[in-house]
Amino acid sequence: MDPTTDFGKEDSDEEELANFVAFIGITEFVEGENDTDDDQSSADGDDGIKYQELCQTVVQIGKENLYLKKEKIWLEDTVINLRKELDDERKKEASKSDLKKENVRLVVHIKLLEKQVKDEKARSSDLNAKLEHHCKTVRMLTGSKELDKILNLGRQDQTSRGLGYTWVWRE
Repeated sequence: MDPTTDFGKEDSDEEELANFVAFIGITEFVEGENDTDDDQSSADGDDGIKYQELCQTVVQIGKENLYLKKEKIWLEDTVINLRKELDDERKKEASKSDLKKENVRLVVHIKLLEKQVKDEKARSSDLNAKLEHHCKTVRMLTGSKELDKILNLGRQDQTSRGLGYTWVWRE
């Protein structure tokens, strides 16, 4: 609702209320003329009282009408504000729903990554075990006692070939 339009409506409502005018009958009395009809004068008196009551009723109804129009405008503004709040809440809920979906997707992705990490750790521990075995083998092969043993395996006694000796013939 446009506030300038509401303001204009309120002014026109007040103008309508201000346009209620009481029409008063004016009678002229001519001198010498007597109002001899007592019944008519009492009826005119009753009409005056009824007319005053009617005017008061019209004014009261006009005030109530103005109050109800103001209340209607206030209620319409309240409805508009509540609709805006409802739209905001719906947007928040949609955002929350999107976040929940994203959260579920990320949880699944995290579980997948955790499984991959677990598999990689198992593979890493297997490779570490193999590496330790190879290191032990290398240490065993490079030890001086073992090296002599390995070198002596397939060798005949008293031959120095292959150990860095040059062969010299002696007789």
